[in-house]
Parts: sequence; structure tokens; C-alpha cells
Amino acid sequence: MRNSRSLAVLLVISAGLHFHALSEPRTVVFDEIHFGGFINAYSGSGAYFFDIHPPHGKLLIAGGAALGGYRGEQPFERIHAPLDRASPALLRSVPAIAGAALPLVVFALVCLLGGSRAAAFLAGLAVALDNGILLQTRLIAIDGPMLLSIFAALCAYLMMMREARPLPRAIWALGAGALAGLAAGCKMTGLAALGLIGICIAVSFLRDRSVEMLRRSLADGTLVLASAIVVYLAGWMLHFALLDQPGPGDIWGKPTGSPWVDIPNTIGRIFTAARDITAGHPYASPWWSWPLMLRSVSYWSSGGHHLHFLGNPMVWWGSTLALAVIAITPYLVRTTDLSLPEGRSVWPENLWVVLCGWGLAFFPLALLTRVMFLYHYLTPLVFAVCAAVLWLDHIGWIRPGRLRDQRSSYYLAIAAIVAGFAAISPFTLPYVEAKAYQAALLAALPGWI
Repeated sequence: MRNSRSLAVLLVISAGLHFHALSEPRTVVFDEIHFGGFINAYSGSGAYFFDIHPPHGKLLIAGGAALGGYRGEQPFERIHAPLDRASPALLRSVPAIAGAALPLVVFALVCLLGGSRAAAFLAGLAVALDNGILLQTRLIAIDGPMLLSIFAALCAYLMMMREARPLPRAIWALGAGALAGLAAGCKMTGLAALGLIGICIAVSFLRDRSVEMLRRSLADGTLVLASAIVVYLAGWMLHFALLDQPGPGDIWGKPTGSPWVDIPNTIGRIFTAARDITAGHPYASPWWSWPLMLRSVSYWSSGGHHLHFLGNPMVWWGSTLALAVIAITPYLVRTTDLSLPEGRSVWPENLWVVLCGWGLAFFPLALLTRVMFLYHYLTPLVFAVCAAVLWLDHIGWIRPGRLRDQRSSYYLAIAAIVAGFAAISPFTLPYVEAKAYQAALLAALPGWI
């Protein structure tokens, strides 16, 4: 019942922020020019296109729009073009649903990793009030479905590990694999979900190298992998089935009509195309700068009003600081008077899971040479938030029991998150009017904004 109340609060906050005035702005914003065109191909024209991302996220968005009666009537010719032939809220509904649900999944994940309800609520609230996540999931973009799939996949895996009965365990394994396959089908970076689950299964075996554990690990891994492959291939087959007309993607090679040949060929072209992108961009930023949020991305501007991809400073900088402190905690315990609650280890038992997830989602991006943006840090950011609250819970800063039992600094942290969100909200929510404030911040921080 207590979890239900906390989840209800998170849902009200997150859903309210996502769905209020979702049709605003009623013009094309940033990458909607690309994803809107892809939706039109799935929903109406059937014109074959090529994209550097797999099709699953785009198919989900198109499916949600199609359920609302959309048939590709709205052109996406340029940024700022009016969205007047279909409801913008309908076209943005699937990312908004994913974004609204994400804080609840993060709450569940922290609990499944051994965190307290207060720690889980703090993590969920940080995600709900992160300006970057909110903006990205109020637009036609695939990051929301990917984020939800990644963290839901990890939750399903952890539920599987708690289940001893064969049938429920198999169901959770299949669910974890399906969600991981969906995450990889949204963006290649979604492969972090499958990689992390694989590492967790391997660690479980290494901790208990019995024949029974080997059998169980092989069975779990097989079900997860098989389910992921089925979902991943199914998305590609639907992609080719819907795009049965000539289109702009033909210059990359026309589909042969035999999906089993087209799928590996297209995946190969995705890697080639992503590798060969050499064009720069004024809002690009290097991977190492993302945890410090040194460069935002301008998404849209009109009449002196601006939308920028920019995170909540308290969430981004706070989680980055937490990662740094976590990394040096063993050294501080050895060399200073820092003490932990009696009987507790330096790190919480399951902290390694989210730290590993952070690394899997972050460091491979450093290997990419193409232009990159601040929003590529969203998946590592959520892992960093989970790591921060698990560590704060472990060292005793978050008290056991109810939210009302927490120390005053817990509520000061919530106030700081709310204040950080409010400070950036004029750049996040198109219905917040603060032109003078925006202009002052743009002048004061030209490199940041």
C-alpha cells in the first residue's frame, strides 16, 4: 500500500508534465522532421527509407498514431513547419507514455536492487523532474521507448532471479529478453540492456559454480537471448512488410523482398552509415562533457521563446558528483575517519549492477567518431541516478521507514531537484512564458545555452 501511494504521486507528477499541452508547440521541433517522415512512411505512403537506427521505436510511435486514426496526412517538411493536419499530441503520445512510465519503472528497479522505498521515490522523482528526459519524451523521438525498455528489461530480469518456480521464472526471462530486444531495436545503444543481463547471469554462475547453477544459467540465458532475437527480427520483418514502395532509402540498396537477406544487409549499412557521418554541428558535444552538461542543444525557437535540450542541473551534476564519491569511497574509508553504519560494506551489494549498466551505456559511445549530442547521455544518466540513491541509502543518509521519517536533508534534496527543474523549465515546456529570463540566461551562459 505504501509503495502504491509513492507510485501514485510519481505517476501524477510525471503524467501531468508529459501530457499537459502536449500539442505545444504546434510546429515541427528538431528531429521530428526526420521521425515524423518515418511515421508517415509506415502509416501511409509505404515509401522505403533508410535510417541509422533500427525500426522498433519508430514502429511503436507509428502504431500508436495509427490507433488514433492517423494515416500519414501531416507533412514534416522543415523545422517550424505547422502541425495542422493531425493532432500533435497524438503523434507524440507513445514517447509521452514511455516518459510518464519511466519514473515508476526506476522506482521498481531501485526496490528490486535492495533500496528502500524512500530511496526509490527519490530516484523516481529525479527522473520525473529531469528537464532533458521530459523534453525528449514530449516529442516524436525514440529515446523514451528505448529508456523504458532498457530499465523494464532489467526489472524483469531481477524478478526472474527472485523466482524459483520453473514456469514463472521462464515467463520473466522471456519478458526480460523481449524488452531487451525492443531496446536494441530502438537504438543500437539499447544493446546495453542485453549486455547487462548477460553479465548478471554470468556473475550469478561465478558466485555459485555448481552444476545446478550452470544448468539454470544456461536455461535463463537461452530464454532471454531467444526472446530478444525473436522481438528484434520481428520488428525488422514488419519494417520491410510496411515499406513496400520505392522511396528515398533505395539509394542505400533496394529491398529484395526476402527479409532474411535484407535484415543483415541493412544492419551492416547502419554501421557503415553511422561510421561515415563526418558532418559537424554547432550544438555537438564530446562524450566526456555530458556528465557535466557543458553544452545544450537548441531544439526550437519562436518569437523569443526557446526550447533547449538541457537537463536538471541538480540531477545531472548531483549524480555525477555521486559517481565520483562512490569511486573514491574505498580510499576514504581506508585513509580517513569516514565510517559506515556498523556491519555495512563499503558499497551496497547490488551497486555493481547499475555501475556496470552506466559503463555499458556510456563508454562505447566514446568509440564513435560521428557527431554526438548531450541527449546521448540519457541512459547513463538514469543508471547514475540509481547508483546515487542506492549509495545514499547504504551509508545511512536515507533512513529506513516512511518518507515522513526522513531527515531534513532528504527534503532539502527534493527541494533542490524541484528548484533545478523550475530553473530550466522555460527551456523545456513551451507553455512556460519567461522570455526575459531566457534572454538573460542565454547572455550569461552563451557556451552552456
